[in-house]
Amino acid sequence: MIQNKNILPANVLEKTLSTVIPVNENTKSKLQHSRVAQKMKDSANSYGNEALKSLQYFPSSDARSCLENLVTHLVVLRSK
Repeated sequence: MIQNKNILPANVLEKTLSTVIPVNENTKSKLQHSRVAQKMKDSANSYGNEALKSLQYFPSSDARSCLENLVTHLVVLRSK
């Protein structure tokens, strides 16, 4: 369960974000030890970096900071 109040302002985050997806251990183990998992991590990092670069074209604001924090949080969370 993601409950990072620094990503979204309190008045926006009324409902906690849930990214829990049940996966059986056999499938999880196979994915963790395959090249697919590494390719997925690499893709997530690449898309995250591109998103952050794109956000630089917008003026500095709370909305832009929120999106930057969200992208950073999701990419870091996924790479663990």
